[in-house]
Amino acid sequence: MLKNKYQRMSRIDRKKLRKEFFQTDEGKNARVRSIRVLSIAILCILYAAYLVIDTYIHKESAMFYVYAGFTFIAGVIFLIAILRINQKNYNRFALKKGN
Repeated sequence: MLKNKYQRMSRIDRKKLRKEFFQTDEGKNARVRSIRVLSIAILCILYAAYLVIDTYIHKESAMFYVYAGFTFIAGVIFLIAILRINQKNYNRFALKKGN
């Protein structure tokens, strides 16, 4: 189990660590991946909102609400997952840098 060094840092130290992390090759690759997954999460959430509004306006069946709910949940899961993955990457980098 990894130590939670990143979580125990101050806000200023966290910013410095993130900046240093994104200067490395691993950090550059992680940034590209995280932006991609973040954009997918935002698109899922926006598409779910569009489905709810469109279904309400056109008085469609309740199945569209269920579909919008699943799409919204998928977007939130993507959002939470990318935040946790980034935090693990920062923590791993902080532990490597500290040793």
